[in-house]
Amino acid sequence: MVIVWASFLLAVGAFIALGETSNFDYLPTIDDAQLLSRTFLGIQAAVATITLAVMVFVLQGVQGRDDIDADTHREYLSRSYVRAIFTISLLAVALTSVAVIVIHADGHESFLARPGSSNLLLVGVGGLAVNLTASFLLFERTLQLSEPTALAGMKADVARRSIEQGARSFVVRVSRPDEWGGVFSRFSREADELAARVAVRRLLEEARAAARQGHVEEFREVLASLRELTEAAMGALEDSDFQWGRPGQQPGWPPLIDIHDSLYSFVEVVVSADDRELALVLRGWFERMVAIAVREDCGELFTVGSDGLSFSYQISAAQGSGRIQTLALDSWWTAATGSLGYDTPTAEMMPFASHLVRQGERVLSTALNLGRLADFSRIAAGSSLLFRHVDYIERREKRDPAASRPTGSEDLRRLHRVALMALAGRAVMLDQESGLSDVGAYIAVARENTPSARSLASDVSWALGADLDDYLSWMSWEREALPDGGGSVDPSRYLLSFFAIRLLEMTDPASPRAVNLDGQAMSVFHQVSDRLPLLAQYAETGDPHDQAQGAMDERVEAVLKVLSLAVKQDEVEADWDVIRSKLDSDLQASFIASVYASRIENSVLEPLFDGLGGFAYLPADSPSAPALRVASHWIHRSAFVAPTWAPHENNPSGSTLEAALFDDLEAAAVDAPAVQARLGSTDDALAAIDEAMSSIEAAGSGLIVFFGNWLETNISMHVPSGEFTPNWQTTTPESASDGLLGHYRGSPVVDAFSAGPPRILVLDLPRWGCLLRAPMANGEEMQIDIEPVTAELARKRLDEDSGHFPNESDDEGKLRKLQTLVQSVINERVGFVVKDASFARWIRPETDEPATDTEDSPPASADEDDGD
Repeated sequence: MVIVWASFLLAVGAFIALGETSNFDYLPTIDDAQLLSRTFLGIQAAVATITLAVMVFVLQGVQGRDDIDADTHREYLSRSYVRAIFTISLLAVALTSVAVIVIHADGHESFLARPGSSNLLLVGVGGLAVNLTASFLLFERTLQLSEPTALAGMKADVARRSIEQGARSFVVRVSRPDEWGGVFSRFSREADELAARVAVRRLLEEARAAARQGHVEEFREVLASLRELTEAAMGALEDSDFQWGRPGQQPGWPPLIDIHDSLYSFVEVVVSADDRELALVLRGWFERMVAIAVREDCGELFTVGSDGLSFSYQISAAQGSGRIQTLALDSWWTAATGSLGYDTPTAEMMPFASHLVRQGERVLSTALNLGRLADFSRIAAGSSLLFRHVDYIERREKRDPAASRPTGSEDLRRLHRVALMALAGRAVMLDQESGLSDVGAYIAVARENTPSARSLASDVSWALGADLDDYLSWMSWEREALPDGGGSVDPSRYLLSFFAIRLLEMTDPASPRAVNLDGQAMSVFHQVSDRLPLLAQYAETGDPHDQAQGAMDERVEAVLKVLSLAVKQDEVEADWDVIRSKLDSDLQASFIASVYASRIENSVLEPLFDGLGGFAYLPADSPSAPALRVASHWIHRSAFVAPTWAPHENNPSGSTLEAALFDDLEAAAVDAPAVQARLGSTDDALAAIDEAMSSIEAAGSGLIVFFGNWLETNISMHVPSGEFTPNWQTTTPESASDGLLGHYRGSPVVDAFSAGPPRILVLDLPRWGCLLRAPMANGEEMQIDIEPVTAELARKRLDEDSGHFPNESDDEGKLRKLQTLVQSVINERVGFVVKDASFARWIRPETDEPATDTEDSPPASADEDDGD
């Protein structure tokens, strides 16, 4: 391009310079100049035509290629300078045309008002030089760009630019706030991202075509381009402080999302080609991706690389591609572990190593589902390569005082052991469902990794307490076994099947000992106990005695004893954890507030007495103030330890106090006259109420209280319209209580929720009496104390009553259980005073004898609840 512009400027410069001179003898005459200028014009037109033909040829040739898309075509036009070269060629022809016109029109007069107007002939010379140069350069440039290497580089540059723009567009989109908080913007891709996806898919299709045709070098070049595009996108994302996902997370940014979405089918094409060279290139590509992911700490890229390595085995094993399967099997742990490198700190390496163990478990699952026992054993043993690699890094870091000292290798081993145990349990389940050859060999692989009952129980308790969906691919096992996606997944059933088998093998029937399941013993017992006889057939103890009749039954009973002891051990440990826990002050305050809410704010009796004129609030030092009422409740300590398992809503302690107040009312009305009536139905009860209210002339001002075990307290369905108003139709303060049923002929009806035979108390307030309340000495309505049960208090209570916690076999257990409680002591001053007992009526069933039992002394004021 520089040469073209130089030629054009040279021609113009020569014209201007020579135009300043006088006549030149060697220049042609005017007539000859006119002839020559026309000749030059014709030649330049021909050359321009040739240039146009070359340009058309180039455009048609480029447009006709299948591997050239619109973006690449535009890039080709830009780099070949077709537009610029042809424009200059036309300008040269135009300038020569102007010179010819001037020469013919000027005659003997100089165009520059000087002698020698034939100098314009030099313009034609320069224009011809420019045209010839432009035509040559256009042809040469298009030849260079048509070379395969140059064309491939150009396509790579175009794809790289699309990927970088798509990555930047992706970051802007996912971080852009919108009316939904930026969530739904992730589902609408921008045009730049779509262009990037097209570029990636085109390269993937080229790679598939190269694999099908066995073109190894072309396949290698396309994969290299894909890797470079991925690195370019990572660079663009890093510039915007984009945060990578963790290993195992599905990629969501271009171009990785399209690579991962097409990964399985892509590997299928390579495996189907059954070409070892192609498989080696593909494996090297995956290794490189994994290595870049570790170096850049990019979990999503690691997902793609490790998935590719595992897919290579899974697909080749399913298709029976012998050479590819062997290569994938030999290279799985080697390739994956080698990509971690030796310079990565253990703390940074662990997420990647954990994901490799998870991928290894998926590969093992494939081998199990396909019945490839040799592969299963080989892959399981190959995991030691990863563990040794992590061990080496840890030992090196421990020699460095400044380095951290993690213990990641043991975590990896435990995760691998759990995976093997679960897979062995799955082998058992498959054998029970449809039969599985060599099921014992799969169990043996896991058995080698569980040398003791202690380590076995430790692994199982950890697995049951962890969210293994974050570690192992339980769902993929079911999908591989059930392609239609049917069935349900219960991860613990696999693990506990092997646990039961191994425990049967290691338990000594003569002396069963508890194993520590760290709080999971009860769950394990319920899931394992019923299946033990069925699983016993898979146990291999190596003891000839176990072949005798009933010998395995003894082991089953011994394992049940072991699990029972483990449950008891968990219970004891849980009790001591509760006993050692510190009471939370906020939870105590919440408990006190809930007592106030359930006792006072939600009370039904006090608002009713107050509304009917039968309530008095007395000063604390009043001689008429009611006596102190004390209620003691024993509550489990965990209710006061954060985080609590149950909030203090509708506190039962307050409800108990309200129930005790009804007991006090019944005791205060003991001298009221009693009448007998049929109480077999609600209609009979209402008739008796009418008679009682008439006898005391309490119409419109009475209080009706149902005591005893009433089966039909919802009287709204049995009362004529207008005579009963249900609770839900009233807006009185007491209507919020569950105790108020409604109003019968203007009188409130209350259910005391008490036990015993049905009985009804009808009161005419305030002529019968009054409900009194007085504050405590400190001015509060109640005084509530919460005290932990100490060993001394537990012993005292047990000495007073040895019947606590009857399920505990000895005093030690009962004392421990008592110490898991706290004692709440609630004091309040509330009671009833009777003015005239004749303004009340008791309605009792006709089957009862006259109410002699109502003259017994009132119940004790202290209400105790063991909380047992």
